Amino acid sequence: MQDYEIGKLSKSFFRININDLPTNMNSKEIINKLIDIALTDTFNNYNPNLNVKQIKFSNKKNKKIYAIFDTSNISDDIVLIKWVNKDTGELILYDFYKINPNSNKNYIWLKNDKGFKTGDYQVEIFSPTDNFNPIFYGEYFIK
Repeated sequence: MQDYEIGKLSKSFFRININDLPTNMNSKEIINKLIDIALTDTFNNYNPNLNVKQIKFSNKKNKKIYAIFDTSNISDDIVLIKWVNKDTGELILYDFYKINPNSNKNYIWLKNDKGFKTGDYQVEIFSPTDNFNPIFYGEYFIK
């Protein structure tokens, strides 16, 4: 499969064509890296530095959950977000998002009108310009 075909196919899974990512990796390398990130607990031994808005949430009161992260030392305008329910292993969100590289802080959020399942959750953010190295991490609990 050619790079342009892989890029077109990637639009079925992600918001953007992976060939438009600011990286020096070819599309096959990107796909392999994305599969690896999706299936791996990247931050198993990582020191958390993602400022999650709250640590504990009530699944009845909070229909929207924010994760706020420092971007003062980041030049990326696109990041890869991986949001996981640690108890079930469910990948809640796995996609690319545009951020403002000129802002000191950026945020992402999830919304669920029915509320979220009780349990531990993990948010991971990766840099496409740095070969998808992890740049932020956070955990929270929904009771």
